Amino acid sequence: MDCGVCEVRSGSSGYGRSTWDVRSAPGGSSLGPVAECRHGAQGRNRILQPCDSKFVRTSLSRLEDLRDGSATAIEITPPHGPISVILVRSGASVSAFLNVCPHAGRRLDWAPGRFLFDAGDLICAAHGARFRLADGHCLSGPCRGAALARLPVEVRDGEVWLEP
Repeated sequence: MDCGVCEVRSGSSGYGRSTWDVRSAPGGSSLGPVAECRHGAQGRNRILQPCDSKFVRTSLSRLEDLRDGSATAIEITPPHGPISVILVRSGASVSAFLNVCPHAGRRLDWAPGRFLFDAGDLICAAHGARFRLADGHCLSGPCRGAALARLPVEVRDGEVWLEP
């Protein structure tokens, strides 16, 4: 369903608008596209339900290609459609989050793969929410107390893998 309020198109993952839910599905970490935006027919915010489709095991990056202590965005195409993933390297480990702010469902980067940082925290380019890189927890801003949706990843033989 397309939205007449914000011009969201079903399955979109583009800049400024998104139809991705940011909550984990019951019993797992799968997330997928939703069929409508948060405005609904009356222009009111709406709670969206997560998709029950699963991710497939996917190679995301070589560990050596990720800058330690920083965030990198990559685009992947699981079976349910394209999504943007934030990879955060800390030494030999990597955390992964959906590139979607829990406040308004927008991407966090201000341009493809370009993030704002302040004192080591990731800043949402749309509304200024501040996220701790270590765990995606929102420290301040409109979604304070919420967190970025974490994705299961594993580093094996120098390769970062998205795990189902």
